[in-house]
Amino acid sequence: MRKQHTSDASGALKYLHDIRKKDPMMYVSYTADESSRLQCLFWCNAESQLLYEVFGDVLAFDATYKKNKYLCPFVVFSGINHHNQAIFLGTAITIDETEETYVCLLEQFLEAMKGKNPCSIITDDNLAMRNAITRVMPGVFHRLNIKLRVIDCKEMVMFLVYMILKYCSGRVWRVSYCPSTVHFSCCCMRMQSIGLPCDYILAVLVCLNFTELPSSLVLNRWSKSATEGIKEKYPDSSMYWDSHLMGKYATLVQDSREVCEVAYRDQEEYDKMLHFLSNEHRSLKSKKNKQPCFNENHNQQDDNYDGILDPVIVCSN
Repeated sequence: MRKQHTSDASGALKYLHDIRKKDPMMYVSYTADESSRLQCLFWCNAESQLLYEVFGDVLAFDATYKKNKYLCPFVVFSGINHHNQAIFLGTAITIDETEETYVCLLEQFLEAMKGKNPCSIITDDNLAMRNAITRVMPGVFHRLNIKLRVIDCKEMVMFLVYMILKYCSGRVWRVSYCPSTVHFSCCCMRMQSIGLPCDYILAVLVCLNFTELPSSLVLNRWSKSATEGIKEKYPDSSMYWDSHLMGKYATLVQDSREVCEVAYRDQEEYDKMLHFLSNEHRSLKSKKNKQPCFNENHNQQDDNYDGILDPVIVCSN
């Protein structure tokens, strides 16, 4: 019989704790008020943490979802991988959208990601969110403040400044170029924001007769080898990094299925195969347990979540 939890909050925490038994890198953190009502719940799995280590230069922070029973903001941290696909880096549920709540949430996110700050962060137009980012991630480029970050490159002697006029727009774009380091920067901040050169930088490259993109404009996070370092660092990670591993997994599944189709009809073959698989399973499990594993976050609360109550239903505007 399925165990009935005292609240939805305690059931959710128990569920996340059970996942953490299978995924040792799973990070779960929550806060509760004086009445033991859930205030903030943040979680991210091993895959999210490993992907952030490679693709954590640009972070999107969205708290616009409220489609749940308690009308609480559902916060999603996301990014972009080297295939220009969206990746989820963490999720959270909060009871409000105050500055202090966002500060707590961002601190939990950084703790899960081993203190690594993104280069830039993209949010909606929320004053509390902007203030929280300034407090927790000072110096991180905020997408909404892009116009305030433009530097007048004319004052920098080491740079050459090119003025680009977009056809029929009348607007001028400034591209700075440092010959000694072959470094390019545009006032549109596209390279700093998402790591891809803009049309105006490409126009300057054509003007300077470049025949290929300089290495300063090709970030490793967009290359085929972007995840190679992580695969070597975490060889026993539970996530499947490439099609080669997935292919081996699929082959084992298919061969096992064919063996089962033949063996289950004959009792003697069935008993023999079941005994063989049980022994192999114990052997592989014993071998795996001898390998070093990742520790779960030890600073979390104890595993008894029955005392955590549901958040108060938020009044809808």
